[in-house]
Amino acid sequence: MTEIKSIINENELAFIARCVLDYKDMETGGDFFGHWTKGGPNIMYVTGPGKNTTRTSISFYQDIPYLHKCGNIIHTNWGLEHIGSWHSHHNIGLNYPSSGDVNTMRNLLNTQTVDKFFISICNIISSDIVSINGFLFCNTFKNFYKETMWAILPDSSPYRKSIDEKASFITYPKTKKAKFKVEQTRLYPNKIVVLSDKVDLPQNSFFSTEEGRMFLRNEYNRFKENIAFSNVELIQNEDKTIGITFNYDCIEYEIRFPIDFSKENPILILVKKEAEKEIKHHINVTGSSRINFLLPFDLYFGLDRILQYPIKLKFN
Repeated sequence: MTEIKSIINENELAFIARCVLDYKDMETGGDFFGHWTKGGPNIMYVTGPGKNTTRTSISFYQDIPYLHKCGNIIHTNWGLEHIGSWHSHHNIGLNYPSSGDVNTMRNLLNTQTVDKFFISICNIISSDIVSINGFLFCNTFKNFYKETMWAILPDSSPYRKSIDEKASFITYPKTKKAKFKVEQTRLYPNKIVVLSDKVDLPQNSFFSTEEGRMFLRNEYNRFKENIAFSNVELIQNEDKTIGITFNYDCIEYEIRFPIDFSKENPILILVKKEAEKEIKHHINVTGSSRINFLLPFDLYFGLDRILQYPIKLKFN
């Protein structure tokens, strides 16, 4: 089954997160402008709520004149289409379309001249982190909608500055800084193979032992349960090394474990997708702490210390 990818720049996702945190106990929302690709929506510009929006703790209704004004100027000057919308479920924990959302989409696709529409549901999961999930609605889908993965491009959309300068009436969030959590995919195919039960490991590999497999399982679960990390995967590379990949603050990392992890240190890899290269930073895990991660300076603690100060990392 072909994966549906929603392409977007990281700063547009941050814009959504900032809008959501403006209203921590009520729904809010906005709209997506861009165009369709074969694999899904390509979102080039995101708007927030208009000044005359109506909102409660369980509903959001966009300021329609504001939406039309945004759509007219964006389409006339840049040719972008209105391809979707987003709204928050703030802190109620509903991270998928509600029955009301589904009915709204069904009415839209049955009465308008559009055959598909993209929506995003946002949830506040901590004081400064917002989860953002994407869903593509289409009448031809068996279950009417499918969840999408995010293919995130770096920095700002190339349209952001020019639209902001010309459309001075567009509203902006009061919250200045926010983080987002998404299920991320890669824009282009890569060489990493997702780890399965049938992996090809040398006989001297630490991970061919029961202790090694238990360690991997526990570390994977710890990353998966941490709300600061998204898109956590357990993988095996082409050189047969085992790794845990994850996204942190819009950056893709991999913890790569050597074949004989009981003797060698793991490596933290910053994956530069656009440059198709890997920048590596060795993690110093000493003595018994390499296997016994109950000591104060264990791998997880060390990683946390490194990621708190990413500017100070020295890469070789």
